[in-house]
Amino acid sequence: MKVVVSDLFSDSTVETLREAGLECHYDHTLKGQELKQLLVEEQPQILLVRSTRLTADTLSAAGSLELIVRAGTGTDGIDLGEASRKGILVAHCPGMSAMAVAELVFGLICAADRSIPENVGGLREGVWNKGRQAAGLYGKTLGIVGLGDIGVQVAQRAKAFGMIPLGYDPRLSKTQTEELGLKYRDGLLALVQESDMLTFHVPNTKETRHMLTAELLLACKPEALIVNTSRWDVVSEEELLAALEAKPGLRYACDCHRMEPMEYVADYRSRLAVHPRVYGTCHIGSFTKQAEEAFDAEAIALILHYANTRKVLAKHCANRTRSSPATHSLEVRVLNTPGTLASVVSCIAAANWQVLEIESALFQGAEACRASLNFLPADLEAVPTVLQQINSLPGVLSADCFLMTQDAEEKPDS
Repeated sequence: MKVVVSDLFSDSTVETLREAGLECHYDHTLKGQELKQLLVEEQPQILLVRSTRLTADTLSAAGSLELIVRAGTGTDGIDLGEASRKGILVAHCPGMSAMAVAELVFGLICAADRSIPENVGGLREGVWNKGRQAAGLYGKTLGIVGLGDIGVQVAQRAKAFGMIPLGYDPRLSKTQTEELGLKYRDGLLALVQESDMLTFHVPNTKETRHMLTAELLLACKPEALIVNTSRWDVVSEEELLAALEAKPGLRYACDCHRMEPMEYVADYRSRLAVHPRVYGTCHIGSFTKQAEEAFDAEAIALILHYANTRKVLAKHCANRTRSSPATHSLEVRVLNTPGTLASVVSCIAAANWQVLEIESALFQGAEACRASLNFLPADLEAVPTVLQQINSLPGVLSADCFLMTQDAEEKPDS
């Protein structure tokens, strides 16, 4: 199996893949058309990236590609739609940077509260100025929006500072939130109104885009600190600038910015970034040696698992559907003899059933197996007849069909 490794990775990462028997082509300088041309020439099955943008144009030329692995959290920069249309699995490594991002959150909180950037900058210019008196963190409320791996790590650090962590995540109940050690708030407005400081750790979805509305900004405490190490569009830049103008005590700390450069060093100008009450960093949340090593180790494990099984764990897969349009499921038990399961599939094909998902399991002794086929029937009235035909096939132990009344639970593998 051939792997193309783009972006900058350690020699040990590449060597580990080669020692496992994979053919690796490593060139961290390849981008755009050069990467596209290489994919055409090398015909790899796996592409390993860190921050390379993969457009529909690039993916459309990668006819051999089966799996894209991003050694990072999320899949920003990868055209998931095109990858899905091409049947290419896209995987990432969630949770590996949780501690690094949580550390940055408190770096930003301390920097803003204690006016550290102003003090450092002033002393470098030869100016002694104690400036704004800090409020202090002990006993302050920290509203945490999004209670995944990062949100939980932030909550733990908040307690170490003597803060009171409040939690809001629409995916979690009051009981689940309190089990994480946070005080539950039912709704973003309630959380905003009570928080001295607010931090966002949410995925990139339609629901999270501009979720911090102008109304919520006005509902913030007069001297609230908002921390965003999540997505730049959690809040509208224009609405945030207006809120900073209207509320002289409001502060904003962020690690993600609109129209960020892809390069490590580049010119960048932004009205928000130069605002005197904005504390910005250059998207360095997961940019630690520890996080990089964790990402790389996870990516290696993911690639080796796929090379051995042709499967990707569901927690890693970014473009696996979570809700199948299939309406019916066929559960069939068959003897593990040549052609038996194939005859079942032939019977389904003759009935013009559209099979959307197939899963099978082999029993101990390898004498029998069970298969589940989720499908859309061409003719509901013909289903009993087709089922009768399948049950009469040699080697079929039993076959039954049922209506899928709810989404199937997420399977461990994709």
